[in-house]
Amino acid sequence: MNNLQEFDNQNNKEKNTFSLSYLLMFGYLGVFIVGMLIATLFESLNIVIFKTHFPLFSKFISLLINVIPLVFPVAIAFTQAQKENKTIDLNWKPTYYLLPLLLIITVAMTLFCSYTTEFIPNDTGILKKWYKVFEEAFEELAHPQWILVIATCILAPICEELFFRGLILNGLLKKAKTSLQAWGAILFTALLFGLIHMNPWQFIAAMIAGTVMGYVYYRTQSLMNTILMHALNNIISVVVLLKYGKAEPTDIFNYPEWWNLIFLAIIIVGLLGVKHWGTKQKEEIV
Repeated sequence: MNNLQEFDNQNNKEKNTFSLSYLLMFGYLGVFIVGMLIATLFESLNIVIFKTHFPLFSKFISLLINVIPLVFPVAIAFTQAQKENKTIDLNWKPTYYLLPLLLIITVAMTLFCSYTTEFIPNDTGILKKWYKVFEEAFEELAHPQWILVIATCILAPICEELFFRGLILNGLLKKAKTSLQAWGAILFTALLFGLIHMNPWQFIAAMIAGTVMGYVYYRTQSLMNTILMHALNNIISVVVLLKYGKAEPTDIFNYPEWWNLIFLAIIIVGLLGVKHWGTKQKEEIV
């Protein structure tokens, strides 16, 4: 009787938990695109009204505007879930005993991802022009410095993780019944995470980081874990940028290339540790 009651409780919980099919997920991506169009409109108004006479206030407004595409679909998802009496299962509590391991994984991930940006040239043809636009946009964001810190170390980790891991990956994993489907959800979300950076130099790095953080989210079911990892990754990059004037750690640390194999090994071993000590799931994923 107890086993039957436990099964019924679990079954009811799954029915009342928000989940995403790939079709519905594309719907939320459409909402994200609409949010980008709205943000572009507001940013245009911001430039016309505030940028010339109130440049500092204009940058602060830009910070708020840039979170619209990420927050907009999440707000709609929460509203829809509430109407259907479903819950979006977000765990804001970090897995404290795993934090030292996640710290090690993140540092290795940051250095390895920085290395991958070197594979995309930035000094020929259209890539040279694209990279110049990318650099100018980043330099604009970096003045004043507190804008850069708030945007990259606070807003980006919270809003991007809430959208990609909290809404998209979380929803897709709720539908996953096998390890293959779970891996599909992790890798697909990582692909989207790479695409949102909208430049080839961060695309590969963001895909790798998205895969690592997606796996951590799957194993621990803690959104705060990935927010902290994302924030640490960005903090390292910002510190390097402000101290050395370079966007990537590999631009200033002169170490042999084979060290990156060590970083990759640390990531893999660390994730195996997360698998061993993290929260167990219905389906094992290897």
